[in-house]
Amino acid sequence: MLETVKLALRIKSDAFNNELLALINAAKDDLLRSGVEELNTDLYNLAVITFCRANFGDNEKSKQLLELYDKQKSMMIITGED
Repeated sequence: MLETVKLALRIKSDAFNNELLALINAAKDDLLRSGVEELNTDLYNLAVITFCRANFGDNEKSKQLLELYDKQKSMMIITGED
């Protein structure tokens, strides 16, 4: 998942690996607490990427991205993707 997130964020360096791994784990923990088990689906992966985008660095679109993440999470909860 780390390489997928790095690719989505257009990061080539390994300098941010620890921060990105922490964000990935935080996203997975949040999804699990919401009732969504770890999945290998496009929507699950997209939600983790969106969470990372929203919380990585100084992002002016953070609020919009977090709203999108919440919608993605809700879709998984409603459709029973767990």
